Amino acid sequence: MAPFKSSLARSAGKLFGVLKERDLSLRGGVQSSREIIPPIIATGGNQTGGPSGLAPGNGYKYHTFTSNGNFVIASGEGNVEYLIVAGGGSGGGCGPGGTAYGGAGGGAGGLLSGTTTRGAGTYPIVVGPGGAAASAGNNIGNDGTDSTALGLTAVGGGGGGVDLGPQGSAGRDGGSGGGGGANSNNVGSGLAGAGTAGQGNAGGKGGSSGGTSDGGGGGGGAGGVGLQGQNEGPGIGGVGSQKSDFTGTLIGVPALNPLSGYYAGGGGGSVYQSGSGSAGGTGGGGAGAPAPGSGSAGTTNSGGGGGGGSGGGPTVSGGAGGPGIVIIRYAV
Repeated sequence: MAPFKSSLARSAGKLFGVLKERDLSLRGGVQSSREIIPPIIATGGNQTGGPSGLAPGNGYKYHTFTSNGNFVIASGEGNVEYLIVAGGGSGGGCGPGGTAYGGAGGGAGGLLSGTTTRGAGTYPIVVGPGGAAASAGNNIGNDGTDSTALGLTAVGGGGGGVDLGPQGSAGRDGGSGGGGGANSNNVGSGLAGAGTAGQGNAGGKGGSSGGTSDGGGGGGGAGGVGLQGQNEGPGIGGVGSQKSDFTGTLIGVPALNPLSGYYAGGGGGSVYQSGSGSAGGTGGGGAGAPAPGSGSAGTTNSGGGGGGGSGGGPTVSGGAGGPGIVIIRYAV
């Protein structure tokens, strides 16, 4: 006769999922054994938390990469949470000879977050730098560089556009798209760059009334689109995405503490000839310049887009994009 198993025992086994049973004899003897999965033991990056007592604790160990490296799991297997942010695009600067104005904000770097299962092995980490400041010889903003980790790729942010004369130039596509340049000739404003699905949003279109305060569009952010440049004012950069489990305090990067866990904000747009620039998006987006002036850079390791430049001249530039970051954590 088969061994008797109560419904209560069966329910408990299903609930906890920790016991394995095997028959030992024809008489129905049963032995239970507990399956133990060893915890993850890993190295790489700047390490905080964990059983070693490194601040701040909170039940997780963090590995933060602000430059290229390797995440190495020496032993164990389990779930790891990740935040991967690419470099932000730079804002639009002035054109060759200092004839272009109304720079748009750069798009934020693409942002990926989630949970995956990993075991022992070496996992290369690449942290993308932000786009270089757009100079007199390269008026449209430069794209940020991709960040890669755990087989996943976050796409660099798109560079911001400028007013090129007949009409504003389009922002570049990216993780989040760059804003479109303002137009000084009342012909047509620059179109916004597109974002990458699941990573970021589009930038804002440029203003186009032909007025001296026409504004470039704001760069897109991981949490929202960049705002359109107005006929008498620039667009604000798109808001980033808040990741409260990856604040500067928890990961040991004090420079990110003021962002309260926001990453990948879009750069703010600037103006054609007069007026103030616009704010960058929450999450490290650089502010657009008041006329005349250069845009502000995105915050380092936030993936924020750079702010647009204004006013022409060989020294006016769009702000550089903020470099990206990769963070991995797991329970200890």
